[in-house]
Amino acid sequence: MKMVKNMLRNKANKVIFCITAGMAAAFLTGCIHTAHLKSEAVAPEIAKNGDRKKEGGENRDGESGQRQQSAGEATPGPVAAVPSDGETIEWAICSEGFYCYSNGSSYGYLSENGEAITPCIYSEASPFSEGTACVCLDGKYGYIGKAGETVLPFVYDQASPFMEGAAYVSQDGVYGLIDRTGNMIAELTDCESVSSFREGLSYFSRDGRYGYMDRTGKTVIDPVYDDAGYFEHGLAIVRRGGLFGVIGKDGREIVPPAYNSIQLEESHIIAQRDDRFDCFDRAGNEIFSGGWDRIWECGDLFCIWQDNGKRGLVDKNGQTVLEPVYSHVTPIPDKGLAIVKDENNRYGVLDLTGQVKVPFRYSEIRYVDMGDGLCVTDAETGNVGFLDAADLSVSIPVVYDSLSEFTGERAVAELDGKYGVIRYDGTPEISVMYDRIRLFSDGSMAVWTGDTAELYNSQGERIHSGEYLNIRELGDGYEAESARGKRILDREGAQVVSGYRWSDSVYGAECTYLLDNGMLVRTGYEGGRRPEEALLTNQITPQAGAFAEFLQNGTITVSDGGSGNTQDLAAMRQYRKQSRLYRIGGEQILYFYAEPWRRLNFPESYSGLFIVRNGQAEQLITGFECGGSLRGDYVCFWYDTQTSTWKVGTEGNWGGFDGSAFGGAVYELEDGRAVCENTFLGIRQSASTYGEAELLQNAALFYDENDIPFTEETIREAEYVLEYSVNDARTSAEQYHAVTERYKYVPVLSGLYGWRVW
Repeated sequence: MKMVKNMLRNKANKVIFCITAGMAAAFLTGCIHTAHLKSEAVAPEIAKNGDRKKEGGENRDGESGQRQQSAGEATPGPVAAVPSDGETIEWAICSEGFYCYSNGSSYGYLSENGEAITPCIYSEASPFSEGTACVCLDGKYGYIGKAGETVLPFVYDQASPFMEGAAYVSQDGVYGLIDRTGNMIAELTDCESVSSFREGLSYFSRDGRYGYMDRTGKTVIDPVYDDAGYFEHGLAIVRRGGLFGVIGKDGREIVPPAYNSIQLEESHIIAQRDDRFDCFDRAGNEIFSGGWDRIWECGDLFCIWQDNGKRGLVDKNGQTVLEPVYSHVTPIPDKGLAIVKDENNRYGVLDLTGQVKVPFRYSEIRYVDMGDGLCVTDAETGNVGFLDAADLSVSIPVVYDSLSEFTGERAVAELDGKYGVIRYDGTPEISVMYDRIRLFSDGSMAVWTGDTAELYNSQGERIHSGEYLNIRELGDGYEAESARGKRILDREGAQVVSGYRWSDSVYGAECTYLLDNGMLVRTGYEGGRRPEEALLTNQITPQAGAFAEFLQNGTITVSDGGSGNTQDLAAMRQYRKQSRLYRIGGEQILYFYAEPWRRLNFPESYSGLFIVRNGQAEQLITGFECGGSLRGDYVCFWYDTQTSTWKVGTEGNWGGFDGSAFGGAVYELEDGRAVCENTFLGIRQSASTYGEAELLQNAALFYDENDIPFTEETIREAEYVLEYSVNDARTSAEQYHAVTERYKYVPVLSGLYGWRVW
């Protein structure tokens, strides 16, 4: 929506920049949030007076370190991994103990310690799955093993990773499912797309409608749905028209497709229809319903939210526990208590009968799971302290300027700009005397005096020091940032790697990072989390004709705020790509979406909808997120509640310094072309970006955060204003909301998380 960018630029009289992820990465100072960690006691000499042990000389950067480890300790430290041939790593995914990586143009594989399994010789590659990896060499697909050997020959025109013992392949126009020996399990002849298997079933499409098949290729659920997702714990979300429902593996509709949104929980299903929520058990029996605007699970209770912003609680039988009269409600797990905020914006604590247990005298109360208590901020003094969650008595006096989250039994306390450490029973452990302190999971810590940071192990021994902006825990080591860049230290304070500026976590591995110098650093035990988003695919088969050819050789052209940006689809090897087929208004539509595998701090994506005309796939509409603060839009689908039809469109968010916008566009399909039916946009930005005459003349069409219109008197005091437009014309909030209520956003049921729609 070029109009959005022009309005933001022209009205705000400013330039909006796309900020790269590296530029946008923030470094932390002061007390840092840490949670779900364990703690060890700090040596008494530090706890009492902050004395520091003497150690060896400084290194060439002016930062000193020494290796000290108690007998019997065997904590694994970070390990740097690089290809043995010295190739730079641009992108990587970890799976089954191996890295699938790219040098920017082709792919190879590494072991955990950096040993090359295969060099970068493949034009496409997937992570290892069930012992093999699907790769493309010289235009043909095949499968290799973990020693780099060929397991299945390079003879396929298309192929997918093995999931649950089956993979999709096509060869010379014949397509179907093979087992790990290469034998054809089922030759498929009449489906245009087919997904990977999950829980024994694969969704497939025929003429733009979705159903499910088993590993023999037998249809077990007929293709009668407009969209379908993967099964998760025996249930899958499906869509018919613009409405969602839930089915079981036998095809029975557990919840009929009659809802605007569906959320599958571990023990129940939450379904929303207009302004009403229905809650079912996983067998489809209705438990309760209510006319709320939002509902979400909070432990053994549900939080409910009315359109006036008021919140309350109901139990899992739908009985009201706390009436929705509070602007904030947070249950305290297993305590029979809830933190609430009253009409005076003061926090207190109630039991579940509504009795006040902590008076409404605090400007903030938060439950701290690790400390099993409540961190409270006095509304009058601004001081912070801690209440024991068992009896709500004061365990840390309400005298501090701030308290960090607890790391084990300890938290960092601030008073008059200095920091110390205190236990949640109120016992001071380190005097309030340092300029900064960070606590780590193994009982180690970093303390700052001026610009100098000192790193202590859990026995209170200094293991490293130097001038650092920040030190944070990184798996089984630390990342230390100075003005010269970053370095990774092991648990003994020894340097593992240095000289990089930022790092990015590798998908599929909880503790592996890709540095900007092209190195992989394994910082701890790999959590075993399988990169299923890379392995679960939806293949467009040769039966789709022009669409299948287009995905191999076509291009997408998007507007990036200036000239068109054209990308070859086949060349987008650094992107996670999704393709789906739908039928809208009698036309077969291809949906395409791509985002980088190397995840950025800001969204970046290409998306498009395509149609076949004269035997060729043609572009209908596209979306583009630039990856920076400007962000952008992406193609989507809308359900028109007036006509009960499914339509194509875009949705997005745009932003810049001192302003932001949100909105979308809806298109009709006429003779195979997208014709804009409606656009809608909300813009929030500083009142100073408008001229005084414009503000006064249009005061009634400018709104505050609660959608209350300004007057000529009140707008003079406004700091920020919100305005709306429909079809490029400034309009009232009522007219804007009437349009947005007409169209319901319809998410695409793709990927691992397609079963969770909200």
